[in-house]
Amino acid sequence: MCPLERVQVLLQTSAYHDRFKNTGQILRALRVHGYREYYRGLSVVLARNSLSNALFFTLKEPFKKTVVEIRPLRNRMFIQLVADFVSGAVLGASISTVFFPLNVVKNHMQSKVGVTFENPFYVFHLVWRKRQKSLRMLYLGVHLNFTRSLLAWGITNSVYELLRRSFKPCEDDT
Repeated sequence: MCPLERVQVLLQTSAYHDRFKNTGQILRALRVHGYREYYRGLSVVLARNSLSNALFFTLKEPFKKTVVEIRPLRNRMFIQLVADFVSGAVLGASISTVFFPLNVVKNHMQSKVGVTFENPFYVFHLVWRKRQKSLRMLYLGVHLNFTRSLLAWGITNSVYELLRRSFKPCEDDT
């Protein structure tokens, strides 16, 4: 996961638009610096993914039950699908918003090539100062992340649950 996120960040970094045109170019350029360069920012990725997944899977079922209780169960399959989408979308987007500063730090770390590796806490301090020690500035762009997360988490969760139910039809879905 980390090398692909790294490539995505470099493709989105305007400083490299003239240097890198595609994934292959970036992967070849990173190889020159050793395998560690592919994994720059890995500690932040692991922290973000571990904490957000723990929250998501802890809160998913209780949140889904709350969504299902709001609507009568006339068309159970449709209600389940809507509940899966809504619970995944709202929960995923909310968690993504909470962890947005980790994404900012990760992007800052991964937008560099061939320089000294930096401690994530040091990078956070740099970003915090660069963004005028303002939470509002730290969360700059969060609305785009929230919107993307609503769709991505909603679709992913509803498809996952639909497939899970189709492979285990005898399981009780209450």
